[in-house]
Amino acid sequence: MGTMTVDEIFEAIDSGMAEVSRRLVFREIDGSGRVLYRQGTRSRRRCRPTPQTAAQNRPALHAPTITPLGSLWLNPLLLVLGEDPMERMLATPADAEIILKLYQLRTESLMRQARAWVGGEFWPKTADELFAVLLNPADPHNAFLRQVLTYWEMAAAMVLHGAVSAELFVDCNGEGFFLLAKFAPILEKVREQNPTFLIKTSELVDRFSAASQRYEATLKTMEARRARMAAQ
Repeated sequence: MGTMTVDEIFEAIDSGMAEVSRRLVFREIDGSGRVLYRQGTRSRRRCRPTPQTAAQNRPALHAPTITPLGSLWLNPLLLVLGEDPMERMLATPADAEIILKLYQLRTESLMRQARAWVGGEFWPKTADELFAVLLNPADPHNAFLRQVLTYWEMAAAMVLHGAVSAELFVDCNGEGFFLLAKFAPILEKVREQNPTFLIKTSELVDRFSAASQRYEATLKTMEARRARMAAQ
């Protein structure tokens, strides 16, 4: 099928915007589609892995066809609107299942203890204080800190790789942003020794506007909390 004209694209938008938008995330068409990020922006575009797969699954509805752009296969709707709709999509039941599973995992008793200590009791003022726990297997809280950090980094990686809706994840999970804000004053020094420390959570904030907004709000709350703690 050839490239659609502008009129045909707008006809497709009018006849089924909801369906077109849903197909854009490729939850039903092909879950293995690659996620591409535009340089210098937080938006992302999901591409069909092959035109053959796309042709096999193309709906009967007048949805826009795929137009070659270099080595990529992008939906013309993205080119017409000049924006990426992925962050404003309705999540799928599969997204909800992942979010619920993430919730169940962090309600496990040992995980609850670890989160309570890291979130409420551990307030390192320097990178050395953090590494004294993180790099010391003999420290009784070493496992707690590693467990919480790796859990939220894993969750962030799932979003970055397109396994779960970014907006739904951000709406339902604030703890990763809390940790990033908590360690913000020492983050630069920490990454001098450990460049990957909370790097996926930072990448999430950089790439998705919803994540950035939640982090900025959390950062302000954290700064106020530090001020209260210092005054006590």
